[in-house]
Amino acid sequence: MTISEIAAKAGVSAATVSRVLNGNPHVKESTRERILNVIQQNDYIPSEIARGLSKNESNSISVFVTDIENSFFSRAMRGIVERADLYGYNVFLFNTNEDIEKEHRYLQTVMGLRIMGLIITPVAETDDETRIRLQRIQASGVPVVLLDRDINGLQLDGVFSEDEEGAYKAVMALVEAGHRKIAIISGPEHTRPSKERMAGYQRAMRDAGLPVRPEYVSRGDFRTDLSYVCTKELMGLPDPPTAIFSTNNLTTIGCLKYFSEAGLVVGRDISLVSFDDLDYLDYFDFSISAVRRSFDGMGRQAMNLLQQRMRENRGEGAAASLQRIYEKTQLELRGSERLPALEKAIVQP
Repeated sequence: MTISEIAAKAGVSAATVSRVLNGNPHVKESTRERILNVIQQNDYIPSEIARGLSKNESNSISVFVTDIENSFFSRAMRGIVERADLYGYNVFLFNTNEDIEKEHRYLQTVMGLRIMGLIITPVAETDDETRIRLQRIQASGVPVVLLDRDINGLQLDGVFSEDEEGAYKAVMALVEAGHRKIAIISGPEHTRPSKERMAGYQRAMRDAGLPVRPEYVSRGDFRTDLSYVCTKELMGLPDPPTAIFSTNNLTTIGCLKYFSEAGLVVGRDISLVSFDDLDYLDYFDFSISAVRRSFDGMGRQAMNLLQQRMRENRGEGAAASLQRIYEKTQLELRGSERLPALEKAIVQP
């Protein structure tokens, strides 16, 4: 099958098909999906992949995630692998488990592999050793794309989300529900998502004319165990919050674990809004209001950017300027943001 035949089946021009195969992000997503479905259904192998096979060249990329147990990364990997399969690449997955030493070792390993590209979520955006190793990888001709988190001192393509805006909407929803005592369980302070979500919380409180009480700001690590401890400490305060903004999905699980043990019902005794959804709670008829974003979509966009850069490195297309894509967020309210009945009676005349 030729590119022209694919274009005819998809109802687009051959140039549009070529842009999709090149990983060009400036193609309407519905059009991209239609073209890729035609490619998949017809087992089309792009010519550059066929050439690589005939020359015994590497068709592998590496992906670094910080916690594969987090559904964000497992779903983002699904999007990456989906695109990588269509482009003809094998994927090596490295799970750093939020461990900077592991990240350093894995980056050293990757430098010894014959890979074509790297997608990475760095453990810490301020780590000099990671920055130096990424510079070396790029200097060797291997393009690097960031996913979700940034790294200081490097200009790299990346796919991120509108973290501050998403957090702002979540906290304002709590304010509009009547809450005045709103706590936050944040993430590690050396990561962009944590800093941006904290900024959104602070801006919402400021715009609502509410103080940011230091005892209501709890430093978590985007993990379940510490979140449980943070929740217990917040609810044990002499004047506990009526609502908690949880800054990622694993943090939310820690909150729910404590609430369950303490006999607190979300939406009745305590309110909760999560950044990132927990889809599997739907199976238990348990709804948490959440800031949603497309995990799969972010993975697909990261792979599209990497594909474009890998083609440019092979001299197949002019080099594009730095590309930073920001995924929009949506707030879905399901009732867990409601002000507890007793508190409502106190704060309302």
